[in-house]
Amino acid sequence: MPTLPLYAHIRRWAIWPTAMQSSAQPVPSCSFLDAGARRRLSSLAKIAFWLGYECEAHLLKPRVVFASRHGEANKVAMMLENITKNEDVSPTAFSLSVHNAVPGLFSMHTSNHASMTAIAAGEGTLGMAILHTIIEQRFHKEPVLLIYADHPLENEIYKGTDSPSFAHGISLLIDSEGEKVEFIRDQNNISEPIDVIFQGMSSFLTKKVDRTELPDKSGSWKLRYV
Repeated sequence: MPTLPLYAHIRRWAIWPTAMQSSAQPVPSCSFLDAGARRRLSSLAKIAFWLGYECEAHLLKPRVVFASRHGEANKVAMMLENITKNEDVSPTAFSLSVHNAVPGLFSMHTSNHASMTAIAAGEGTLGMAILHTIIEQRFHKEPVLLIYADHPLENEIYKGTDSPSFAHGISLLIDSEGEKVEFIRDQNNISEPIDVIFQGMSSFLTKKVDRTELPDKSGSWKLRYV
């Protein structure tokens, strides 16, 4: 049986990769940042920053919900390799590998002192992040920005993991105005690969379809325009 629906308004949204993105550019250039800042950002962080700026987070300074299924897992794998070789682990690398590192960097670069939440919920990450964003916006009655980003897992230790085949991300600015959507939980328990979930959400935002599903092992989040 489906749960009672939640309703939300999408004021702005962004998708990476864009329809105009070249295959030779796997991550955004982030030209709005100085060269030093760009060098310090991982590919995941660059995607997140670009998505945030596309939704004008640097101007609005909203609450932010950052979500990623795998986060900086590639950095974690590199540190594990260092440990197995009896090499020192860089404190900087460690601090930038934790799941709230990306929203922390985003907060500093945009001088945004609003709350930043980091979410990882396995294959249910995007659905749970949307749920959290909607509830936070309704509670505080102010805009909340969701930034969801993921990229391929490169290390052999992740073999067999549902890794995206390409770097991708979505941002949603949920507010009191904008395109109205219904968000509801159903007990459909058919899992889908991470790429399929992203592509379905992309088609929904670009209005190639009027509804989409975000399935996981315990159920499915359904989105539709109303």
